[in-house]
Amino acid sequence: MFFLCTKTIFSVFSVLLILVTAFTEKTRKRHGGKKNRSTVSSVTERYAKAYIPRGRQRKMGKNNEQLLKIAESHLGQGGAKFRAYCGLPSGAAYCNAFVDYVANEGGDAKLYFDGKKMTYCPTSIQWCYKNLADIPPYLAMPMDIIYFDWEPNGTPNHIGFVRSRKDCENIYTIEGNTSKVNSKGQVVATGVVANRERTVKYVQAIFRP
Repeated sequence: MFFLCTKTIFSVFSVLLILVTAFTEKTRKRHGGKKNRSTVSSVTERYAKAYIPRGRQRKMGKNNEQLLKIAESHLGQGGAKFRAYCGLPSGAAYCNAFVDYVANEGGDAKLYFDGKKMTYCPTSIQWCYKNLADIPPYLAMPMDIIYFDWEPNGTPNHIGFVRSRKDCENIYTIEGNTSKVNSKGQVVATGVVANRERTVKYVQAIFRP
């Protein structure tokens, strides 16, 4: 009963936050003014403090910056080292292994899957649901774990890290076992570590270690 009430309150405040954000943007456009970041960010911050469990309300600190730099240092690389780290055979999908590898390099392995070497998204997402805060896309922060469901059918197909939010509909990510796309939208490499822009309709869940 308590869980249902909490879930209902969470949903109501999600709707209220979206309405406040939309109203603020509409007012800005009507008056030709600049985007009032303070209003939106203050509402978002209050929401986050109230509904994200204590200890998960982090800002972009040194540790996040370090992990992001580590992830970016592998841009353009293939999957050999990540597969080897997790004991995967040649040619196996390594997106989850990439997340494991970066976390381990940054000294945060235990924050990601208790330091276990996860290689299968449907398994690792269950651990995340049990142990991490489930973050809505509009509160995503750099180095949050992001899962994708391309079908969608409720089973994740892919995993990566959040780099930043672009807007309410799109998120910038860094992922392993993906394609590198140029500014014209053309695929120039496959099966590599690359920066991507993803629409939230394919996001199954985002978690904060």
